[in-house]
Amino acid sequence: MKYLFFTGFIMMSSVAAAQDLTARAPSESIVIDGETLPLKRPDSWFVKDIDRIISISPVSERCEVAPVRMVYMDSEQKKYVLEYRVMGNGCN
Repeated sequence: MKYLFFTGFIMMSSVAAAQDLTARAPSESIVIDGETLPLKRPDSWFVKDIDRIISISPVSERCEVAPVRMVYMDSEQKKYVLEYRVMGNGCN
């Protein structure tokens, strides 16, 4: 029973800490092809409003977790950059 309580407490603490970090994240932008676009980092596994994907950066050929950027348009035809992390293709 103690282990169950401890595990639940740790899980809730990590969720609260992650929400606190995303709430304090500064508004960032990135320049792509001479255009300044808002940079978004997902706070969940679901991005709600992607109407069209314009481009996705290549995945690293190294065996490590690396950032990938996707440029997309939402339903209001505004461009955004979504930055997320993936495992590289170099693991054999």
